[in-house]
Amino acid sequence: MKKVLFLAVAALSLSLTSCGGKAEDAANKSADAVKAGADAGAAKMEAGAATLQAKADSLKNAGAKAADNVKDAAGNAATDVKAAADKAATDVKAAGDKAATEVKAAGESAKQKM
Repeated sequence: MKKVLFLAVAALSLSLTSCGGKAEDAANKSADAVKAGADAGAAKMEAGAATLQAKADSLKNAGAKAADNVKDAAGNAATDVKAAADKAATDVKAAGDKAATEVKAAGESAKQKM
């Protein structure tokens, strides 16, 4: 009876061992598939991050260029305003000199008539 019991236990353990190997192989294949999927997902995320970084750099450069353009335009406007103010001052001085000359001439003419 002991021999039959040992034989039954041995047969059962062999059958469990053979089934366990198949389950382990399936689990390993499943784990490999999950790891491959995770690696592919990580690669996509890294590529997406690189694309976003490139877009951020592009926007930063565009902003810097726009700021430079505004600065240049403001400088040009200031130069134009100064030139216009200088011209106006010159024109006012010339008109004042002309008016002074005319007043002086009119005064001398009035003096001579007296």
